[in-house]
Amino acid sequence: MADKVVAIDIGSSSIRASVVNDRLEIEDQFTRAFTRVSPIPNFVEYSHDEFRDNLFLVTNAALDRIGTGSAEIVVTNQRATTAAIDGSGTGYGPILSWMDLRTSPLCLELAAKGHRIAPNQSVTKAIYLASLETSKASQLRFATLDTLAIFHLTGGKVFATDHTNAATAGFIDNLDLVYSQNLLQDCAIREEQIPKICNTYGDFGSYSYRGREIKIVVAMGDQQASLLGQNAVAQGSTKVTFGTGTILDTSMGPTKPKSAQRSINGTFPIVTYTNGKEVGWGYEALSLGSGGCVDWLISLGVISGYQEASNFTRNFRDSSNARFVPAPSGLGTPLWDFGARSLFENLTLGDSKAEIVAAVLDGIAALTNDLLEAAISESGVTPDLIYADGGMVANVPFVELVTDNLGLKIAISPEKEATTIGASALAFAKGNIAVFPELFEHLVERRQIVTPLYERESKSYQLRREAWLSSRIKAERSIPELSAISF
Repeated sequence: MADKVVAIDIGSSSIRASVVNDRLEIEDQFTRAFTRVSPIPNFVEYSHDEFRDNLFLVTNAALDRIGTGSAEIVVTNQRATTAAIDGSGTGYGPILSWMDLRTSPLCLELAAKGHRIAPNQSVTKAIYLASLETSKASQLRFATLDTLAIFHLTGGKVFATDHTNAATAGFIDNLDLVYSQNLLQDCAIREEQIPKICNTYGDFGSYSYRGREIKIVVAMGDQQASLLGQNAVAQGSTKVTFGTGTILDTSMGPTKPKSAQRSINGTFPIVTYTNGKEVGWGYEALSLGSGGCVDWLISLGVISGYQEASNFTRNFRDSSNARFVPAPSGLGTPLWDFGARSLFENLTLGDSKAEIVAAVLDGIAALTNDLLEAAISESGVTPDLIYADGGMVANVPFVELVTDNLGLKIAISPEKEATTIGASALAFAKGNIAVFPELFEHLVERRQIVTPLYERESKSYQLRREAWLSSRIKAERSIPELSAISF
């Protein structure tokens, strides 16, 4: 086992390399921001050159920090963000973010052929990139960011992904976790143009640096890594991550989902990890607006930064009935209404900046309960405790609003970078989930538990829930032509 792990985490706004020891402690971090470009609404893209340069800058800095000690590399990534490269690894066209919705018409074309593909998956992004110059389409390869990072680090020797990413990207429509040949044919994409699928803990080649060969042993999607980073591997264990969006995942252990498709509850089946011997399964529910709404308040000058977003009390509803529905790009689970849009209601001249900020955060918290309700309906399990991570959990008043909306206790991760911890833990465990309780024992003691003001069965909870649903319905179908699109 290596002494240290270099955990590369590729997010929506930056790439970070962390030095992690075998006690799952982050000793140092090196971060470079991405330039996220939105040339027109609903277009979100990145630069190939900036991605590659930042990847090497942070990775090299982390390895220099370790020095001559033994090390391994793990890679986690925002899933479904898609790039096209030629045989030499040169980028072709922009890197399209998972948030980019320009390919919605292509989703409808595939739907007519019987394929349910959402615009925030990789499939139509690859088709779009191939269409930019059809004469080169057959020479291109299409990669999510885990694959792109591994390709660059191995000098082009390895073009691979893992099951957690592949099952999310959209080219798999079955529970056998193999690429759909029918879908590939309808997309005019050959299997050799997309990555080889490997186990989450496996062999992804090595990075040659200063005369050393640093093995890459884990690749996985960020949300699955976050689930592992909370030690939420037992059946029914549920975590929620508050990032640009809100994503809730429930582990189902070895129990296979009923279908590889999105359920009537609006959740998606996911693979939580593979190690060559077993497959972990789960369900995922997500919303499209969370931290991005706080960024919006900052950009408008309503608040100066994230610290000011905590300047309110959890009982703000005693003085204000202001409500906010966060749907800047539509509503995700359970409705999947791409035509819904954010709205404020019940604002009065008596509402101060604090009440407006609290209403935004309470809306994010209420939307989180939509995700939980859908996950409970799908899994049949109501958890006693929800594990929470992501940048927004540093705002304890916000977490209090979440507990009040859920009617359940929340355990705040002792390490906000749970994604980094989860992928690193899998490396130190050599893929063996059974040793996780021992690995995480000292971290469990550091969790902060936040308790709701009232339980899910109480009248106060029910009234709060009913008020939220009344507000949400007013945000639905704001743009009917987009709401009519179903994936």
